[in-house]
Amino acid sequence: MKIISGKFKGSNLITPKGLFIRPTSNRAREMIFNTLNSYIIKQNKNFSDYVVIDLFCGTGSLGIEALSRGVKKSIFIDNSDQALNICKMNCRKLNLERQTEILKINIMQYKNQFDDFSANIFFCDPPYNSFDTDLLSKRIHNFLSTSSLGVLELAKTERIKVINGFDILKSKIISNSKFYFLKKI
Repeated sequence: MKIISGKFKGSNLITPKGLFIRPTSNRAREMIFNTLNSYIIKQNKNFSDYVVIDLFCGTGSLGIEALSRGVKKSIFIDNSDQALNICKMNCRKLNLERQTEILKINIMQYKNQFDDFSANIFFCDPPYNSFDTDLLSKRIHNFLSTSSLGVLELAKTERIKVINGFDILKSKIISNSKFYFLKKI
């Protein structure tokens, strides 16, 4: 798995052996960032104006890709020690420790209102068919600034028409995944 674009373009990321983490493919990451870039440009901004939260971060590929493209900071959240260790190794490999925060949190059980951090782009890639999307969207909503953008990745068989607190800007399917591009309302 390689970084697609930006400062670290072509850098290899450490990926897990086995199936406990399902990294977002290079093709999907390219589509995600091309789509986000078009929304960011429409707002007369660029990636350097944003802080990212990468939920269910796994290898950290989405947050690291965002850093490669110039975001200020990426906050990585997962409740798996294995995933967080791989994410830490990838950040360390690219000397990104100053621009990252890595937190072990079970997002569905976390009671804090996220007062200690805020983001304006989020990536959420939970294990497929494992979460109540309404509850997950409420948890995500709490730590986003107004008009935040985000990407929710679900199995392509999971169908949702409404995500509370968000406008669905677009959805796209790649392989077995469906990507919802969201804007906080």
